[in-house]
Amino acid sequence: MAEPQKIVHIIGALGQFDASHNVRELARSQSAAGNAVTVIAFSANAESRRALESTGAVCQVIRQRWGYDPFAARQLTQTLRQLQPEIVHLWGKRATNAAILVRRILPSAGLVATLAQVPQRKNPWWPNKSLDVLDAIVADREAIRAEFVDAGQGEEKIHVIPPGVPPPDDAVHTRRELLIHLGLPTEARIIAIAGPLERWQTVDEAIWCFELVRILHEHTFLVIVGEGPERARLERFTRQVSDAGAVRFVTQAALLDDVLAHGEIYWQPAASKSIPPAMLGAMAHGLPVVASDVPAHRAVIQAEVNGFLVPPMKRAIWARHTDQLMRSGDLRTKFASAGKKAIAEKFSLTAMAQAYNQLYRTVASSLCSTPS
Repeated sequence: MAEPQKIVHIIGALGQFDASHNVRELARSQSAAGNAVTVIAFSANAESRRALESTGAVCQVIRQRWGYDPFAARQLTQTLRQLQPEIVHLWGKRATNAAILVRRILPSAGLVATLAQVPQRKNPWWPNKSLDVLDAIVADREAIRAEFVDAGQGEEKIHVIPPGVPPPDDAVHTRRELLIHLGLPTEARIIAIAGPLERWQTVDEAIWCFELVRILHEHTFLVIVGEGPERARLERFTRQVSDAGAVRFVTQAALLDDVLAHGEIYWQPAASKSIPPAMLGAMAHGLPVVASDVPAHRAVIQAEVNGFLVPPMKRAIWARHTDQLMRSGDLRTKFASAGKKAIAEKFSLTAMAQAYNQLYRTVASSLCSTPS
């Protein structure tokens, strides 16, 4: 059995989705294995912080007000010197910008970064190249590995670790309880979307498309789970283009499992840069997926095997595929079965945790064997 480690995760904005989901689930697994886990975030809302602390990890928020914030840098320095972790894991471009600073504070610690794309070589934390000091860079699919290699990173430094999701939670509310909570009728059929409400998620495009679907299926409702800076604009937009009663905005991320457990179809409209854990969670729950045809989604969705892929901004095609799923229980069952199988084989939380733990051991071992 491997010796427990002191692990620090650093993330820019701690939310409920995408990288934040992976940090939370990885912290849960690492804490359960006896590791001392601390997560440092430059911003976090109360719900996200509570969800993380429920995993057994310690959460510390260091407010970063500017691209280079000397007060945040000083606080980060003091925190890392106090913790003395063996592994520091940086999540996303904003956190990776601090790599040079972290390396100067902890020269003997292993430095790992998980990135969705190759960041520009400009570092507001320190005038140097942040990628160069990393011991390992993690991507979620082979195409991103190639981008890093093309950008000049050595092949030996790049590792592909897909995100993972836990098995569906059995402790969800009943369908009746969920419908009452959302104020929906008993005959409601739910199409679900989940993720941070930001411009790049193109939720407004999904709302437009939902109008086409609603004409064909009058008892269908769009349930959007998430919070973010676009929420107020999207609610106004909904009132302008749709029946506001047919669209529900759910800000409590804790209800996501309930929505996925009792939903009928999952939509992933965004042009995602990384594989969305919320989409994986929907597939684990047995929801057929309609997703935009981008590389991150193609890494999970096999067209017409476990979901549909649609060229971006093609509302008619999106609505047609959704209509097919709404009309055919057999097709939904086929996609659901194939989706669950894909998650179990390639995107389980256990597989993700094991891959990261192995990477940590490899990095620690290489540092120990490097002459001082």
